[in-house]
Amino acid sequence: MQNTNDFKRRSEIVERVDILKTDISESESDMEIIAKDVEVIKNTLKKLDFGSTTSEGYEEINNHIDAAEDITKEEFRKEDDLLEKKQDNSAVLEKNLSNRNESSEKNIDKVSGVEGAIKTKETSNELNKAKNAALKDMEFLITQIDRARREREKSEKIQRQLQAKVQ
Repeated sequence: MQNTNDFKRRSEIVERVDILKTDISESESDMEIIAKDVEVIKNTLKKLDFGSTTSEGYEEINNHIDAAEDITKEEFRKEDDLLEKKQDNSAVLEKNLSNRNESSEKNIDKVSGVEGAIKTKETSNELNKAKNAALKDMEFLITQIDRARREREKSEKIQRQLQAKVQ
């Protein structure tokens, strides 16, 4: 029998999914703020009245506003890269949980495979309990896989929308 330290507790898995969800949401919020800054910078440039400025004044103002936009876009790219890493971590977690789920499915098959060979009712009852425990574990894992996947997919959609705003 394997050492139970090799297994993750359900509470640890839920916590890991919750942490990823929070991390992803924080990056999305940061990106939203930066995207709004880019929009404000672009609108500010459109609203400026350069009719009475000198050409040097125009160039300086325009250059500084362009620099502000460039700096803000660079910050957006950094946050975008960070969000991408968090989404990748979520995909890795999904894969890990999926592997665990496949293992649970195999365990159900193995337990089901020996049921016919068992002659005592008590032993059969315990094997049935083992199978039900594996089914419960599968349901839990599927729920956590779905939570992580939904959050990642939602984040990817938000990311695409924000990227379009900043372009």
